[in-house]
Amino acid sequence: MTKNIAFIEGIHGVGKSTICQQICDKLHLVHLSESELIKWSYINEDAKNKKVENIQDTQDRLIIGLKNTVKTEKQYLLDGHYCLLNTNGKIENVPVSTFQMISPFSLNIILDDVSEIKKRIEARDNKHYDYELLSQMQDSELQYAKYLSEELGVTLNIGLRKNFAELLNSIYNTITTL
Repeated sequence: MTKNIAFIEGIHGVGKSTICQQICDKLHLVHLSESELIKWSYINEDAKNKKVENIQDTQDRLIIGLKNTVKTEKQYLLDGHYCLLNTNGKIENVPVSTFQMISPFSLNIILDDVSEIKKRIEARDNKHYDYELLSQMQDSELQYAKYLSEELGVTLNIGLRKNFAELLNSIYNTITTL
């Protein structure tokens, strides 16, 4: 793929969709959602279920979705995940090969207080989430994002939900140097 995708991640409930829309509006990027590209609602009976049965299959579906959607003359902000929960409820890294195929021009992550994330996601999904699992998920995502940044030679920008201006500026600065 061409280097016209900024990848942004945050665990479920961090506020990714809201922040992505604001970033896209300000930077004139096209917002893409991994869930929509892989058609999560079609492959999972319960769209609120965060466990992924076949992580490689979902990533293959993502790459096909991107190939069918992404145009070289546009720039995109793809929201997704660096790690996923497998069917056993264990945190599993998305394969490096997925990110190699996406070929992002920047990697980004949104962090927030896990207690606040827990409140938001429970209110949104109307179900209980384990604080420790959410905390481990956010930590795993951050550590793997750092690894991917080094592995791919792509800058990692870290933003906070309540103040993502630095994240926005970092993405903007990267775009202007492309």
